[in-house]
Amino acid sequence: PHAKMILKGDKLLIVKSKKFDIVGKIFRLAGDKVYGLIKIEAIFRNLDFDKTQKWHRVSRKEAKRWWKGFPQRTLYYYLFTFYPFPKSIEYKLKKGVQTFQKGEDKNKKLIEELKEELIKVTGEASIQEGDLKKIKIKPFVVPPPHKPEKKALSSNEVFSIERLKEIVPEGTYDVSPKWDGMLAYCWKKGKDIRFFSETGGKISNSRIEPIVKTLSKVRHDFLIVGEIIAEKIPRQNLVGYLHSKKKPTKEELESIRFPVWDLLYLDGEDLSNKPFSDRSFLLGKLLKNLKSKYVFKTPSVVVKRNQIPDAIKKMQSNEGAFIRSTEASYWATHLSFKFKKLYDIDAKVIGVERTKTGLPIFHCVLGDGTYIGQTYAQEEVKAKPGDVIRVNVQHITIRPDGSIGWYAPRPKSQKAKYLKVPSKTQTTVLIGKPDTLALAKEIYLASGGTLEEWKKWLPKFAIWRKTKMKKIIEEIKKKYG
Repeated sequence: PHAKMILKGDKLLIVKSKKFDIVGKIFRLAGDKVYGLIKIEAIFRNLDFDKTQKWHRVSRKEAKRWWKGFPQRTLYYYLFTFYPFPKSIEYKLKKGVQTFQKGEDKNKKLIEELKEELIKVTGEASIQEGDLKKIKIKPFVVPPPHKPEKKALSSNEVFSIERLKEIVPEGTYDVSPKWDGMLAYCWKKGKDIRFFSETGGKISNSRIEPIVKTLSKVRHDFLIVGEIIAEKIPRQNLVGYLHSKKKPTKEELESIRFPVWDLLYLDGEDLSNKPFSDRSFLLGKLLKNLKSKYVFKTPSVVVKRNQIPDAIKKMQSNEGAFIRSTEASYWATHLSFKFKKLYDIDAKVIGVERTKTGLPIFHCVLGDGTYIGQTYAQEEVKAKPGDVIRVNVQHITIRPDGSIGWYAPRPKSQKAKYLKVPSKTQTTVLIGKPDTLALAKEIYLASGGTLEEWKKWLPKFAIWRKTKMKKIIEEIKKKYG
């Protein structure tokens, strides 16, 4: 079952009692076949059990049986990314009970030390350190521009420096401003340039003409990721502007900008699995000669973990900052962190109540179905049951009866509906999907709550959710749905 979890992407953690310098190292996942590559992305010391269960589906009883001395003993948690091969490769092991094959280099001792835990994590598995240089990788051929798929995982959203210190592992990080715009992907193949939103919708080039003209000067083919922002267009109106069929004004076009922070494909080569530091370096060279106010590489600083707070003060925008591990692939979103100055929650509308003057009040649930409350009445955001809206809140409240709610909830915008893009290797998570209880917890902790209070409240929440919440939601849907 463990091997199947890794193949499905459900298990991302190896646990050991010793610390080894293997961040960035590549291993082969094998049994009677080789299924793919495992790359060690980060090492955590004494990881919180809630986070452990997120990346390693293990019960406390199993943890005590598998990891001697748990939870008192110091343990090291190795977070990895699994890269499956398109097709498994036959792999012969030595006969007998042995399912672990030693390496043949200086890391022989390391591999032997990891043997016991790796077998537990991967089932009938054998791990042997590999070398990317020895692996023949078929060159990626850039296809005609098409709508991209979103990353498999969401970035960690954090609302306080202290909380950031708790969850960010040791390593080197790129810290950049968080933009208040709309994320976009740009494909360029020859003279053909196309922009797509995070949900895969095409953005008309006529709405962003200065950006398109600037990028047409680049001689290379590429796929870049950035954020469309506009000085003259309010954030809540930007999506409407980009999808409008009205002719844009000169002032609107002049205010359009496209700060870029990632490069995924370049001249037929897939860079998405390369370290972010490599992608960022190539992106800088790609855009260096443009010298344009419309398209530019997002400014950033590279720092060690303990320097992140100072870097945030230097680089943050009004929205906050983005922190990315310099060693992470594009898909390793568990090593990306959003530091947000504003407490925003994306929630699903289940009912629309009206005031005497006709203003809408939205009753909302989180992505896991938890009823979070109703919003203030307002007229800017138009939504109906089933839509996802972004709501700004002052803090999260947990109550003695087990319920949970938000304080001063002001609707900010309606989110684009998410799409399910077919994929054999990953789950598509798109912008329109509502947040879960995990984000509510982060806001609660950032706004003065304690982890101890949260843990004491959770059993009450489980009872409230099971006995009362269902009836509350049914009544709201019946009356306002």
